Amino acid sequence: SPLTAGQARGGSWEGKVMDTQQPLKMYDVAIGLERKRAGKKWVNAPVPADQPLPAGHIPDHGNHAQGTGSGFWEMETPIFEVSKRHGPRVPLLDVEPLDRGLWLISDKCKNVLERIDPEAFEFLKVETRVERDGEFIPGPQYWLCDVIRYLDALDEAKTRGATVKIYPGGIKRVEIRGRDKQVFFRRSIGNAKVFRLLHAPLGVYVTAELVDAVRAEGITNFDFDPAGSTV
Repeated sequence: SPLTAGQARGGSWEGKVMDTQQPLKMYDVAIGLERKRAGKKWVNAPVPADQPLPAGHIPDHGNHAQGTGSGFWEMETPIFEVSKRHGPRVPLLDVEPLDRGLWLISDKCKNVLERIDPEAFEFLKVETRVERDGEFIPGPQYWLCDVIRYLDALDEAKTRGATVKIYPGGIKRVEIRGRDKQVFFRRSIGNAKVFRLLHAPLGVYVTAELVDAVRAEGITNFDFDPAGSTV
């Protein structure tokens, strides 16, 4: 069954406690957007490839995120085939994008993420099968990963290019242009290193601490774009 990194570690957090008064540089996560498609297939996916994945067990935050950041649902162990039959690039990199904002990540990547900010994620172990000489054999350990933390941390008034829209039902959305000029509330972020914005749920934002850790460990296929800073 799915578990958060904090649950996997008995609820403890070994990350550094951050000075919540110190300004932060923030980054927007981009995963392999320019790279060739990985040769992977979720062979026992719960829905056909052209349909959206179901929402997970975490209730919607009132932002109508359509399952983004809702974790996982009860299911059999996901199985991924890795082969050039399914795309031009093999083997898998440390992070591979999936539908609904999910990531497929290596064991190495999981270890880094849960070390830096265990409460931000939910993980689900998967099985990989790699094609060798026309047959599929057990592959490396991978995990499904979802960023489940939402924060109402954007200073919309000070963020250049931020447009607030209210949709039927009172659903609030913030559209952002010039994404490197965003301004975040430092007090709202607290000790978090990773989060989604409550009213702009598709993006994932991280602090320099996570960026530095990912780069130091040589995690492949993570890209980070400057997103702004805190006030």
